[in-house]
Amino acid sequence: DRHVLSIAYLEDGTRLLTVTGDIRAKVTVEGSNDFIQWTALTQVQLTTGRAEWIDADVTEERSTYYRIWVMPGD
Repeated sequence: DRHVLSIAYLEDGTRLLTVTGDIRAKVTVEGSNDFIQWTALTQVQLTTGRAEWIDADVTEERSTYYRIWVMPGD
């Protein structure tokens, strides 16, 4: 199965993250500023094959990189 993380930049500076994939999957979204230290930001269940989350904890001075970890559904 494929899972895709898309990022949209909103007018207020926040980022809308959209995960699409297997409807049975649980997905953890992680963020990093240096590709070394990763922090879990949220966990979503893809009950419809899609989930959205807004990262409001962003600043222009620093970049945030994102990755997802997919756990198979029951």
